[in-house]
Amino acid sequence: MINSEPLTGGTSPVTLAGSLAMADAEVISGIIINQIIEPGRPCIYNSGFAHVFDMMTTLVLTGSPENALLQGAGAEMAQFHGLPCASWTLSDSVMLDSQASSEKLLTALIHTLCKVNMVWGIGNIETSKTISPEVAVIDNELIGNCLRFSERFKVDEEHLAFNLIKEVAFKGTFLDTTHTLEHFQEEIRYSGFPNRTNRSTWERNGSLSLEEKAEQYVNDILSREPDIYLSGSQIQKLETIQKRWMAKLNG
Repeated sequence: MINSEPLTGGTSPVTLAGSLAMADAEVISGIIINQIIEPGRPCIYNSGFAHVFDMMTTLVLTGSPENALLQGAGAEMAQFHGLPCASWTLSDSVMLDSQASSEKLLTALIHTLCKVNMVWGIGNIETSKTISPEVAVIDNELIGNCLRFSERFKVDEEHLAFNLIKEVAFKGTFLDTTHTLEHFQEEIRYSGFPNRTNRSTWERNGSLSLEEKAEQYVNDILSREPDIYLSGSQIQKLETIQKRWMAKLNG
């Protein structure tokens, strides 16, 4: 992965076009160097880790709309060059709150629309200084919604359902038709995570906020016995590597 992480107004021009041009030159030059060293080496174009310099606080931003603009434009440049691309979805919030979710959704949706190949930063907040399991749970829900949006919907004779509309007409409801039974799962994304009940049902279930449900979900996962995916010899090799490096660090 060949990265350029321009900081608008700091290490790159404050104009987004200027930062993008500089980032593109840096990534392409890095790819050229890689091809000289090893012709045909696979490379991923990454100007999606772009930063925005906040002139009022002198802090680096990762969840602003300008970040999303640069990330989307970077994906378009990668497609122009015929290369796969990467980017991140982040927030400047320091905790699990509405800011974190709104900024993560903004960048995740832009990545979806601009067809970014590799997205990094699930569960990350505070400009990637903090990783929150609860944020990761909510990110998973946001990504599911973005993927559903990217699938769009079919427009053909079957899905336009013109004959069905004529048949039902003023009879009342489409609920009991075969057409609804055959298509409702493909048309509507179902999720048990966000609240999709009325107030009385929500109150009976504990009146939980989305943040509280995410915490409950994480605690439920952590309370289970972990699944073991590695064989005994694989675990032994990893422990040997860990011990060797810990000895170097402590020595």
